[in-house]
Amino acid sequence: MMTAPSPETTDGPWRPHGLATRLPSGRPSWPVFFVEGGMEDGGAIIHACARLTASPRTGRAFWLDVGEGRQDEAAVIEGADYEVVVHDGSVRSIMAALEGVQQVAEQANADGEPPVVLIITMVGVWRLLSDWARARSVHNKAARLKRHEDPDADIEVTRHHRNDSYDVHTSLVAALRRIPGIVVMTGRGHWVHPTDKSGQPTGGPPEYVLDTHWGLGSIATMWLRLAGGTVPQIVAVNSWRAPHPSALPPLTEDWSLEALAFDVLGLDPAAAAVPEVVAPRPDRSPEAILAEAVDKTTTWARMAELYREAQPVHALVVTHERREEQLGPLLARLAEERAVSDPRVVADLHTSIGVASSVPALKQLPDQIMAAIRLGQVSVADRRRLQVSYGDRMRELQVLEDEVARQREAEEVGS
Repeated sequence: MMTAPSPETTDGPWRPHGLATRLPSGRPSWPVFFVEGGMEDGGAIIHACARLTASPRTGRAFWLDVGEGRQDEAAVIEGADYEVVVHDGSVRSIMAALEGVQQVAEQANADGEPPVVLIITMVGVWRLLSDWARARSVHNKAARLKRHEDPDADIEVTRHHRNDSYDVHTSLVAALRRIPGIVVMTGRGHWVHPTDKSGQPTGGPPEYVLDTHWGLGSIATMWLRLAGGTVPQIVAVNSWRAPHPSALPPLTEDWSLEALAFDVLGLDPAAAAVPEVVAPRPDRSPEAILAEAVDKTTTWARMAELYREAQPVHALVVTHERREEQLGPLLARLAEERAVSDPRVVADLHTSIGVASSVPALKQLPDQIMAAIRLGQVSVADRRRLQVSYGDRMRELQVLEDEVARQREAEEVGS
């Protein structure tokens, strides 16, 4: 069991093997707003976004519309000052546009200009990804067979395709958070009555449902909901400024995204930072790791990386060449087979074996040999030669030591 050393034996904080830490910077993230409302609140959302682009405290503004088509008409609102982002509606094109906005925002910050603003309609983004998942489900093999029997058959979106759309959405949101500026995600919501699988009402109370991905509220620094009135409701806040929405000053009829960003959330462009988000990623399966390991083009150095990658599953049993074997020992064996000798290292080891003057001195060499093997400096063939050389030298030294022992015994008898 590992125990921490005493403070007297360390010059700094003690960190167990594998633990990497850093001190928090204390820098707040750039604000990301999620502004949504009912079908009757679209105009209010558009006005709020247009007013933000008119603020003297903001710089270049970009309006990235997906599926709504209202990006041009907002320009007639007094003071509105923004550019329409052109794209072809594909995820690839949208992601490229977000990267471009990120570059503009980084340059603006470097030049000391006011922060960039991006407005993006997330209802269209979610509809795009939902349609993509459905299209894939409709055209898979099982669905094609089902539709062949019944052209009007109801095809459900598979969990696999739905999860793929979630993953793409996560990547897109991560791209939004990398923009060092003010991001406004717009959405829609509506009340629905619960129904059963057949679509019949269950009689339960109505529920408010977002027409965007349900997780946007947790991503946003502030989640605002317009509900047919002039003052929005702060649904959620994710900022050190307030532990919950009720801790913030109440909004008034003259509320604005500008005031929320700069006055309530305290945005300081010189101090704000893009959050360091390490996205979770699933580990590769043991089979995928083994498939790369058995590839003849995989080098010993890469084999060492694969061995470390597979460490959590070293004890799992996999099938290789019709035999079952634990993954860790199997990778170690494959790595040894892939090693290429370093001629100088092998020559030095042979020399050390040959010049060893005693059995105790020779017994110190296996650790050096194993270290060279672990570093991939000794091939399997040279390892066998070293074993033979080591065995021959051990027998020679034992014969010499036995001879010396007999001479000493004879001298003691003669004396």
